[in-house]
Amino acid sequence: MQGLQFRYTRYFNRRYGKEGHLFRGRYKAILCDKDSYLLELVRYIHLNPIRSKVVKELEKYRWVGHLGYLGRVKDDLIDEEFVLSQLGNDKRIARRRYRQFLLEGLGLGHEDKYYEVKDQRFLGADEFVERIESGKAMEEPVL
Repeated sequence: MQGLQFRYTRYFNRRYGKEGHLFRGRYKAILCDKDSYLLELVRYIHLNPIRSKVVKELEKYRWVGHLGYLGRVKDDLIDEEFVLSQLGNDKRIARRRYRQFLLEGLGLGHEDKYYEVKDQRFLGADEFVERIESGKAMEEPVL
């Protein structure tokens, strides 16, 4: 990612006669606990255009994968199957649940607990971080 950012910045600056950094900070990959944080992260990303008042209706904003999750467009960059599988086995039901999940998020606003990165590498509960650091991430959870 660092190389991609560097090359794009150089291209952009040459094309538009600019100098300096294009992106703030360097790229950081964060490991996310899919069980409790993935859906919240998707909701946060997809609702950002509405919360920042870029658009009033998310369906009119093409720069997030929202329409792909609803099944209205096919985008090869987004694999919505995994996220939808967190909401149900039947794709139609999962899409309805996804839409409802987003609508519920409009009233919630920003919840800090979902965006507290631990050790600049992990997004999840303490148990998740401990499991990753101990190498037990691939084991099935004990019920």
